[in-house]
Amino acid sequence: MIAISVSISASVVFLLIGSVIYYQRRRKRTTEEEKGRSSQEVQLLDLAQVRIVNDFNAENFEGERPVKSLDFPSVQLDLILEATKQFSEENKLGEGGFGPVYKDLICNSDLPIQLMAKVNHSRLSPCLIFRRIYVECWLYYYGLENHQGFQKWHNGGGLFHKSACIAATAVIEIGAVVHPEAVIGANSHICSGTIVGPSVTIGQSTKLGYNVALSNCALGDFCVIHNGVCIGQDGFGFFVDEHGDMVKKPQILKAMIGHHVEIGANTCIDRGSWRDTTIGDHAKIDNLVQIGHNVIVGKYSIVCGQVGVAGSVTIGDYVTLGGRVAVRDHVSIASKVRLAANSCVTKDINVPGDYGGFPAVPIREWRRQVATLRRTLK
Repeated sequence: MIAISVSISASVVFLLIGSVIYYQRRRKRTTEEEKGRSSQEVQLLDLAQVRIVNDFNAENFEGERPVKSLDFPSVQLDLILEATKQFSEENKLGEGGFGPVYKDLICNSDLPIQLMAKVNHSRLSPCLIFRRIYVECWLYYYGLENHQGFQKWHNGGGLFHKSACIAATAVIEIGAVVHPEAVIGANSHICSGTIVGPSVTIGQSTKLGYNVALSNCALGDFCVIHNGVCIGQDGFGFFVDEHGDMVKKPQILKAMIGHHVEIGANTCIDRGSWRDTTIGDHAKIDNLVQIGHNVIVGKYSIVCGQVGVAGSVTIGDYVTLGGRVAVRDHVSIASKVRLAANSCVTKDINVPGDYGGFPAVPIREWRRQVATLRRTLK
């Protein structure tokens, strides 16, 4: 028994000594491999590892053992930095965010597979790994955190300029950017890919979807802005001067969005030229709507899909525009007017009621016109 105990103890000692020697050699090898690499690159790798671990643990299934660390071989950092720099240069990543490039890398590259093969944890999604590392490389190459006054927001990981005024409870998701002197209200939520331009104001509890672009505008409280909406860009205003040249009219004012407004996906609202473009409180706007410069939309109005409103139109309160309604420029529509789908407003409507047709006339008159036309064609 004593001999067996001695042999077991000796085995344990040799095992411990061997483990110490192995880890010392591994550490030395890692240190030698990292020689010649800048401290920023090493910090970048460490930061990426920490954030991936945090992401995984946040999305982990209940009852599974949390992940404490990942083993990233040093060659992986070179691979990531090289690929990021290449795609950044080819796609001008610094001008428009990382979304298209990220999609191209995920769908058309074997880089995520290579990354996954080098990570010693099979449960991690390649997309999850690559997303985090890629964003860190993007920040590294363009120096947004250090050289242009941008910093990373604590709640969501998006970027904000140090001169912006943001409530502590606001969420700015990774990939979103808040530009200088913007104001973000309490409990607002800004999704990935959204750009909040300089001096834009967003009220409290307002939610911006993915890839929203805001410039020269102010949003009220409790608004919902769906994916792909563009607000505050220049209106369509041109004229031909005495020399026959096409000249752009100045577009210098703003777009003002009221409280409790909902705007559907891919809708565009232009900024004003001689008066602010205004959307009243509680207005609801569907997908794919175009609202030109200087337009005023009253309170509690409903604008259905594919409506086009030309510049300098005034729309009253509780107005409903059916799908594909067209409104010519400089006309006024009284409150409590309802327009049938595919109608075209060519002159002022001063009396509340239902209208339809091209040009839009009272609904009964339009129905008589349609009936008469059908009888004539028989």
